[in-house]
Amino acid sequence: MSSSALMPKSMSSSQIDLFICDHVHKAKPYILDRIAESVSSQSSLSSSRSLLKLDQNELHWAWPESFKTQVTENLKSRAWHLYPHPYATELEDRLAQYHHLAAGSILLSHTSSSLIDLMYSSFSPCNKWVILNPTFGLYDSKARIHNLNVTPWFLHSNGGFRPDDLADLESGSCVIFTSPNNPTGCVLDYDVLDHLLGQHSDCLFICDAAYEMFSGHSTTPLLQTHSNLIILQTFSKAFGSAGVRLAYLLGSPHTLNLMRSLHNPYCFNYFSLAMLDELLTPPYTLLSHLADHTKKIARLRDELYQKLVTSDEFYVYPSGGNFLLLRFPNLERCEQLYQYLKDHGIIVRNLSGGSRAALRVTISSAEHNAQLYKTIQQFFTS
Repeated sequence: MSSSALMPKSMSSSQIDLFICDHVHKAKPYILDRIAESVSSQSSLSSSRSLLKLDQNELHWAWPESFKTQVTENLKSRAWHLYPHPYATELEDRLAQYHHLAAGSILLSHTSSSLIDLMYSSFSPCNKWVILNPTFGLYDSKARIHNLNVTPWFLHSNGGFRPDDLADLESGSCVIFTSPNNPTGCVLDYDVLDHLLGQHSDCLFICDAAYEMFSGHSTTPLLQTHSNLIILQTFSKAFGSAGVRLAYLLGSPHTLNLMRSLHNPYCFNYFSLAMLDELLTPPYTLLSHLADHTKKIARLRDELYQKLVTSDEFYVYPSGGNFLLLRFPNLERCEQLYQYLKDHGIIVRNLSGGSRAALRVTISSAEHNAQLYKTIQQFFTS
């Protein structure tokens, strides 16, 4: 820092007590391994070829240069000095058409986290909120910020759903679950969800389906018969566009239109809009390629699972996502493997905490999966 740079004066402790909310002191920031952070900040992974990044469930398959050129030309044609439309309603309807849904059945936003905030703001904070446990940590942390009354829905020790363990639901309860679940990979059976939606028609079920395309199943048809279902989707996983930052809700047009009144306008930049415009142009060539790639990832996931499941050193959860979760009997061994992988240029997600000792690994190419498996084997045989 330059000696002439000005340092803003810090708040006093009394000012902090006056202005800062209590939950801010208790909040924890989203943290990645520092090596992974440095890679994420680079323009491409090619500048760090020796590092294998398997910690954020990104799609390793890059979009073709021809499609990137189309997006670039689309972007260049736009008037950057003018605001885009406050809401991307035309693209929402085209996305709804792709999902075989009626116009108005999609609410688009720039991130999943913004949609989580929107849902928490839209539905009554006085209601009972039931959140799957363990699941994507942002649901719990944001629920605390919104001061919601949260009851956990605990998974089975093998990582699977147990509908019988779902808390007693009173009228107006909101149930949040991820299927396939992050980090365990378990999938809530379609017929079970259908039954729950019918049995608790006075409760709202919110399904985070970020990894659904890797499972080969879809919950979308249930929207036609159940008004108490909302589905969250993202472009960051199976769509292979984590860097674009787009997510959306699927649900009743009436419900989504009510939520739109709280949705921030002008939350899209022209790059995101240009990408989506090109992606949703028939005949959906790139979307077809992505669908084929998700099937390949699912096959590679199952192949790696069959290799890892034979280990006596950890338990590996069956998964419907593009990742596998390894649970260890003790924290020390888990931390040792995590460090060993990092020392050998492989970054995985360390999800250890409290009584849990676990690592989550993203499925990549056959070559990368083989490298991961070989390194794990080397650790346990050395």
